[in-house]
Amino acid sequence: MDPHPSAFSLLLVDDDPADVLLAQMALDELNAPVKVEVSHNGVLALARLQSDPKPDLVLMDMNMPILTGLEVLLRLRHTLQGARVVLWSSGWKAQDEPAVMAAGAEAYLRKPALYSELLTLLKSLTQGTK
Repeated sequence: MDPHPSAFSLLLVDDDPADVLLAQMALDELNAPVKVEVSHNGVLALARLQSDPKPDLVLMDMNMPILTGLEVLLRLRHTLQGARVVLWSSGWKAQDEPAVMAAGAEAYLRKPALYSELLTLLKSLTQGTK
């Protein structure tokens, strides 16, 4: 049985274990009913996103080995209806934003440098969106 039957579902896709840990800590601190799944690379994310149920939100790193976040999004853009996708990157570049948005992302964001900023971002992405 699902421990969070009405929980907001989030697929966090990131190859950096520290970023995954910080995001999970922030979500725990927010104490929101969020069911988190983690994929550590684009290949695993692609496989997960080809099955149902789709998560409510996909928060995906842009720069990963093998398949980037943008490549995953381009491969799945016609099958992700209903799922919100946000790409983020510590190496955020303004010139990448048009391609990310054209591929169907809701937003392309710079990874927060401060934990307090991460809390604010995750709260805004997960609150009131189910």
